[in-house]
Amino acid sequence: NYSKNVSSLKDFFFGGLETLYTFLTTSLPRYKILEEEQQKMLDQTVLTLKRLSDTRWASRKHATDAVIQSLPAIQEALDRIRVHRDSSPKAASEADGLLKKVRTFEFTLMLTSWNTLLKKIFALSNYLQQESLDVNTAVQLIDACMLQITELWSQEVFVAMENMARRFGDTV
Repeated sequence: NYSKNVSSLKDFFFGGLETLYTFLTTSLPRYKILEEEQQKMLDQTVLTLKRLSDTRWASRKHATDAVIQSLPAIQEALDRIRVHRDSSPKAASEADGLLKKVRTFEFTLMLTSWNTLLKKIFALSNYLQQESLDVNTAVQLIDACMLQITELWSQEVFVAMENMARRFGDTV
């Protein structure tokens, strides 16, 4: 039962990221608004939101990285789209729903938690793809990664991620 709950939370979160990506990138006017907000907030560095892939965990890591780095700009863009005179009622409603979602503590906690986990898996994956890697080193790397992932379940690490999500939420 616990694994079903975790799986449905994962699907709900990553489904939300996919919806956010699709909403902001499939319309040139909406994408331009996002770019303008990113340029204002990110010192001219425009980050591209990433599409998720069902088969590559790396795409999920890249997607969470992009959202973490540009969440304030994403929120401002959604707010502008929500009230923009040229937005259709449907687009305004979708922007409002997405804005409410990305402003929740649950969203920022899931974002920071998944990003922390995916960074560890991504690093391991990159090491395991090296041609010169021998089996003994691979086993050691896997064991070390599993230990790091297990440590994410500690109360201390959870409280640290919870605090990070709260601070992250306070800044956006």
